[in-house]
Amino acid sequence: MKILCLGDSLTYGHIGYSYIKFLPSYIKAVNKGKNGDTTYGAYKRLLKYIKNPKYADIETYVVCIGANDIMLPYFATISPFWRLRAIIRAVHKRCITDDIKFEEEYEKYIKLLKSENKNIVLAGLPITELKNFPLEKVNKRNAIISSVAKRYGIPYIDTYSILKSLINGKLKSFQWGYTNIRRMFDDFIMLVFPFTKDWLSKIRKLDISVDGAHLNSKSAKKLAQAIETAILSYKK
Repeated sequence: MKILCLGDSLTYGHIGYSYIKFLPSYIKAVNKGKNGDTTYGAYKRLLKYIKNPKYADIETYVVCIGANDIMLPYFATISPFWRLRAIIRAVHKRCITDDIKFEEEYEKYIKLLKSENKNIVLAGLPITELKNFPLEKVNKRNAIISSVAKRYGIPYIDTYSILKSLINGKLKSFQWGYTNIRRMFDDFIMLVFPFTKDWLSKIRKLDISVDGAHLNSKSAKKLAQAIETAILSYKK
């Protein structure tokens, strides 16, 4: 079974773990995660994949996108240093801040994939362990994704609830710091020494992530199980 997984860094798995790593071997996943991508950007990439003969034999698409539409504006609240960088990136990445437009963009994914007779699995946005992160916005966006999935009869993965079930006690509150130094350190050490990912999660006393946002192995495994179940629902 071959699938294409469309998403951002949570799918790509450079920082933290991708659920793709924990899918069973009979599922051959094409990883099309892209660090920092938004709902708008991933759709533009999807248009290319659909037309590419290289992916013509792929029947099922797993879509997990939208976290950065909330994450990039959140960066602007961390510090003046983060604010300048975040504003520029949010404009460049065309973050969708309006919920109605967000829903319209998600429907474009569905209509495009259905027009090509593809199976679709939608994975919702995750809960995060970042300090002062606007989880109410995450819940609102997840309600939109869930509603779209229900409207079109598509499997929906409640990523938020899955990860929340793994939290031991109170939700942790990790900080990325005034500058980007800690984030740069994470990028480097996880790229060069991937085995440090769960170690970083442990020393930071985080339950579900390695840095407040990206998944540790425990979370990625749990999400992979849910996605496998959703994929198999098309085989019944």
